[in-house]
Amino acid sequence: MLFRSEQIGSGGFGSIYKVLSTEDDLPYAMKVEPLNAKRATLSFEISVLKKISNCDRFPKFIFDGTE
Repeated sequence: MLFRSEQIGSGGFGSIYKVLSTEDDLPYAMKVEPLNAKRATLSFEISVLKKISNCDRFPKFIFDGTE
C-alpha cells in the first residue's frame, strides 16, 4: 500500500506525488490523472514505461491502478 506524503509537481497532464510504501518504507513517485481528463495520456505513458523498464535511464514502472 502507498501513502501520499506531498505533491511534488503538477501540470496539464496530471499531478506527481511523493508516496511512501508500507511494504518497504521507501519513497516512490506517483502520477495521478483525473478520470475525466480532457487529454488522457497516462495509459500511453504506462505502456511506454513498461516497454523501456529494463533501461536504467528512465523511471522504473512499478504498477498502475484506479482508485
